[in-house]
Amino acid sequence: MSENNSKLSYITQFSTIHALVMIFFTIFIVFISNPWIIVIPSIISFSTLVFKSRRQWTPKGIFGIANSVTIFRLFVTHFLIVNYYYQPSNTLTIVGFSIIFADKLDGLIARYLNETSEFGDYFDTEADATFILFYGIILYENGVYNWWILVIGLLRYLYLLGQLMFKPIEKKDRKPILSAIAFMFLAFAFSLSFMSDIAIIKLFTKLACTLVIFTFVRDFWWQIK
Repeated sequence: MSENNSKLSYITQFSTIHALVMIFFTIFIVFISNPWIIVIPSIISFSTLVFKSRRQWTPKGIFGIANSVTIFRLFVTHFLIVNYYYQPSNTLTIVGFSIIFADKLDGLIARYLNETSEFGDYFDTEADATFILFYGIILYENGVYNWWILVIGLLRYLYLLGQLMFKPIEKKDRKPILSAIAFMFLAFAFSLSFMSDIAIIKLFTKLACTLVIFTFVRDFWWQIK
């Protein structure tokens, strides 16, 4: 097996296991109402990904500044889910905005410093998915939205499992502008939802969720057809 095929095989395997882990522990949270239960499995999963992919971190062979920014985003996201009940609502909103900004920053840094890589791209995508899931869990635990917000948070993982069930993953996920816009809308909507209970924010969140569902369904059809 070539190195590229081996790398693809490992990422596919990781994606499947990571998706199952996140889905299982999110369901578990519904019954025990302790979001911290997902933190340790998530950290172990991401640590395994980083270690196993150490030869593909960047073209320079180092971990890189851009990937370090992604690590910082993951750290903040994991920290918040075990400490959200100590944080004022405005803090959760500001931190959410900061994570969104950092998401764009790591991409700029990677391109500027020639640190772009398949690992970095995948790592960044999984960090985005973790942010959406964990903020969705916090919104659920705070009673802002009910169980459906968890389904939105799990869409990335359900999408990956769906690919595996219907067809082996052979195509690289495309990243059209609409998908990027949908993620940004959803990330901002989740962050804003902590500030106020006003109807316009809830409407914005539901519209963002609808757009995200549409992009996942469209991309899933593109993958399996």
